[in-house]
Amino acid sequence: MTIEELEKRLKKIDDRLYIDKSDDETEIMWKDWSTDNFDWNVYYFGHFDSALPDEIKAKKDQISDLVKEYEATNKIQSSNSFKRYTDHLADVLLEKNEAYGDSFTKSVDQFGNTVIAIRLSDKFNRICSLIGKDELKENDESLQDTLLDMAGYSILALKYLKELIND
Repeated sequence: MTIEELEKRLKKIDDRLYIDKSDDETEIMWKDWSTDNFDWNVYYFGHFDSALPDEIKAKKDQISDLVKEYEATNKIQSSNSFKRYTDHLADVLLEKNEAYGDSFTKSVDQFGNTVIAIRLSDKFNRICSLIGKDELKENDESLQDTLLDMAGYSILALKYLKELIND
């Protein structure tokens, strides 16, 4: 379950529940519009606030079950410190493929596997240039962006080769 799914399900319990992601700790909050926009900490650091209004206390078990489900699914995910990076990479690849079409596959189909080496080589040269100039960013492209692009091209190449073998 993602944090967005958790928040959506919390809203079904009470539409005034929301998630405050501003700190390192994720907090579930309840906004009481009737008292000058006062926000209550509902759930933080693994505990419920004992001073909650009765209408939220009555929903404590529902909220607790939902939080436990969220924590259980994310404990598995959080044990892999690489997951957030690969998830981000997958999102970027999906976004770019939707924006540009499957241009990588079309290029490899048209010009052969050399395209894989060319795309990776271009990114490698960019990395060398940024590092050689001792710069982390140049012309709106950072070292991090370039590394992400290189990883993306590697994944696209793996996907292409795997699908080629399976066809």
